[in-house]
Amino acid sequence: MRTAREDRGISQKELASLLDVSVRSIYNWERDLFRPSEEHQEALCRYVPDLKNILHS
Repeated sequence: MRTAREDRGISQKELASLLDVSVRSIYNWERDLFRPSEEHQEALCRYVPDLKNILHS
């Protein structure tokens, strides 16, 4: 997830702001400590389309 986000040139802070979540949530998702909710998965795929295959596997 981190690589896909970085490839799009989006920082953790920017993505957190776009999704209205904490930077800590992004950090946890990127390290597979927690999975984003279905709602957040859909939003993630809008901002980082490469995540579609990662999140739905």
